[in-house]
Amino acid sequence: MDGFVTMSRYVLNDLKQFTKKDVSLVQHPLYDNFGPKHEQNAARKSLGIPDGVFVFLFFGFIRKYKGLDLLISAFELIKNENVCLVIAGEYYAGEDEIKDQIAHSPAKSKISEHTKFINDDEVGLYFSAANCVVQPYKNATQSGVTPLAYHFEVPMIVTNVGALPDLVPPS
Repeated sequence: MDGFVTMSRYVLNDLKQFTKKDVSLVQHPLYDNFGPKHEQNAARKSLGIPDGVFVFLFFGFIRKYKGLDLLISAFELIKNENVCLVIAGEYYAGEDEIKDQIAHSPAKSKISEHTKFINDDEVGLYFSAANCVVQPYKNATQSGVTPLAYHFEVPMIVTNVGALPDLVPPS
């Protein structure tokens, strides 16, 4: 190897500890290959998500470090009935624990599970249906969900870990 390219300053700093070779930073690119934003009501209807509610979206592969367990616990604290948590993505770890947590959650009626592989032609529907994307990661180097939220112009709530704050500065 003559050098390295990273997609976050977090990884760049880690890598510099192990090599004297050139290390460059190229931020995670924005996605524009998932089509335009859909009309929100139409997207919700297509996905079976109720209209007239505030939709929090957790999107992507479901892995323990992504903090879905934390999000479910926090979601239970919202007393407003006009909210919905949409979990969209395929389980890679922790499926039994998350399903059990949802089953015992006082907010389970407000949690909509779309736990499967999300095809490219469905990605825009989920982001268009959402009012807010939540990334409650416990640790992260970077995230492909962030550029999707930017592309579909959906506000984000992210934890202050890894490179997430580099891409989503506080407002």
